[in-house]
Amino acid sequence: MTTTDWQEAIHKVTETLRKVPNKGIGYSILKYLAPSKASQLPCFKLQPEISFNYHGRVNQSLGTQFKQSVHMIGNSFSDKFPVPFTLYINAIVLDGELQVRFGYSRLMYRKETIQLLSEQFREQLMRNVITVVAQ
Repeated sequence: MTTTDWQEAIHKVTETLRKVPNKGIGYSILKYLAPSKASQLPCFKLQPEISFNYHGRVNQSLGTQFKQSVHMIGNSFSDKFPVPFTLYINAIVLDGELQVRFGYSRLMYRKETIQLLSEQFREQLMRNVITVVAQ
């Protein structure tokens, strides 16, 4: 992609995200509030294999009651149960630093595959940032 293509893509994504009501909070509640109507919508019949969650920005200055743990949380799902997605990506900006965590079904992917994906994700993200900053 050219610099102009990246600029246009980032602008379109930003504008699309700004149109999501309440910044996405409760966005999927429609299927629970109106199950008969929602079940007819094609978007609720999809079975996505990838989950991406961006949790926003969090500052360490949450007061004295809450602090970030220094311990890893481990897997989000038990190995004994099927995971709802074959690949899940969680991202958060913590004190100005983007942290991205990849999780995956060990039945579908090898550890090396996900490591390669995460490295390529990081490299592409860095190229995008360099392109935007250079403007």
